[in-house]
Amino acid sequence: MFYNERYCHTTLGEPTDFVKLAEALGAPGYRVKTPDELDGTMQKAFAHKEGPVLVACDIHMDENVMPMVPTGQSLDDIILAIDRD
Repeated sequence: MFYNERYCHTTLGEPTDFVKLAEALGAPGYRVKTPDELDGTMQKAFAHKEGPVLVACDIHMDENVMPMVPTGQSLDDIILAIDRD
């Protein structure tokens, strides 16, 4: 979608485990690997009443996640969906 897929320094070889990081800081952390896991995990997260909760959702690196603000643009230029036609 941007830069003819020429990316630099956007994929780290050793990604941060944000669930473990949240837990190390005293907050519950949950990981969602499939869409089927999302509802149950969000119910657990919203049931936690004291302090922050982190929900890490594993998303394929080629997935377009919306809304998206293009690099160097303002919120006025937000992309809400991609026209697939």
